[in-house]
Amino acid sequence: MVKDPTTVVKRNGTTLTGLINNQYYQINGAIGEYIEADKPITVAQFLTGGTCGGSGVGDPEMIYISPIEQGIKKVGFYRNNRESITVNYLTMIVPTNGIGSLKITDGTGIVPPDYTFAHPQNGAASLNGVNYTVVVKRWPSAQQQVQVECDSAFTGITYGLGSVESYGYNM
Repeated sequence: MVKDPTTVVKRNGTTLTGLINNQYYQINGAIGEYIEADKPITVAQFLTGGTCGGSGVGDPEMIYISPIEQGIKKVGFYRNNRESITVNYLTMIVPTNGIGSLKITDGTGIVPPDYTFAHPQNGAASLNGVNYTVVVKRWPSAQQQVQVECDSAFTGITYGLGSVESYGYNM
């Protein structure tokens, strides 16, 4: 979403066209994107959900995404199993050189991520001298506090899905 319709917004290096109502662009994608602009913008990620007209789990959910320039080095969040939530996720964007210091701690101690892979748009090619890695952790649902810390600033979201519910928020 743009406040000023003259804002130049790029998706993976390509300038977007087709501004809707002079306010926003809609991007449909299944891979990580790199979005940049020459003026302030707001980016939201919409999870379509599975039980509202689709297959799978969870209801629709919208999460506002922090820019990598506003990353943090430590966060705590709460995993939940209320309202039939059956699975909890953590998805992070971490500078690749910080992966070695990344610690995800839950009630059982330090837990390893389930998946790590080079960010599809800036994992191999440097972005301002930094390469990024996507980190994903999946748990069966539980009512549990989680702490994440790293020597490099990261961004991320955490969310939970169930047969008829979902929740999600930005870290």
